[in-house]
Amino acid sequence: FEVTKQYTVYAAIDSHPRTQQAVMFMAVDQKSRKWVIHEIFQHGTPDEIADWIINFHDDVHKIQKVLIEPAAQGDTNRGDSTFQIIERRLAEQQIPLEFGSKDLAGGILQVREHLKSANQQASLWIFNTCVVAIKEMMNYIWADWSKSSDKGEKQKPRDANDHMVENMRRLIQHPIEFVGSGFYTSLLEQANK
Repeated sequence: FEVTKQYTVYAAIDSHPRTQQAVMFMAVDQKSRKWVIHEIFQHGTPDEIADWIINFHDDVHKIQKVLIEPAAQGDTNRGDSTFQIIERRLAEQQIPLEFGSKDLAGGILQVREHLKSANQQASLWIFNTCVVAIKEMMNYIWADWSKSSDKGEKQKPRDANDHMVENMRRLIQHPIEFVGSGFYTSLLEQANK
């Protein structure tokens, strides 16, 4: 379905120095239902990541806020960190950028609750056009010690091919919420405070 102005949209970035950059866009409705509506998974610089988000904001749907992994503040070998570069570019468009949560275990539990809540209903869906997110969710597994060990199960998922899953977790944990009739209503409310 078309994501109209009646939805609030957020984005999350999982950046990397060598592999593809992962950007996820998630919409929230008045009933707090969430949809992964779009994804970008390709190589790019921090400036290109900012361009992707700004283009979505200008051409598809206004973005309420963007989350980024905390590690994005540590890569200062080129001067400014990935966080600083993207934050500066998004600030020009008045798009806030914040760090997402590092709480992996808590985030996994929250995503699980959204996939099937206490009333046995889902409140989180993924558009079928978001093929990377779907593939990662289908292959998200727990790490194990070794095939011959009896040390029990590790309480951590395997750290591979989980970029969109990490974005989803950070968005759910934030928490993202519906903010009225959209981005401009929120700006108006903030201006009146």
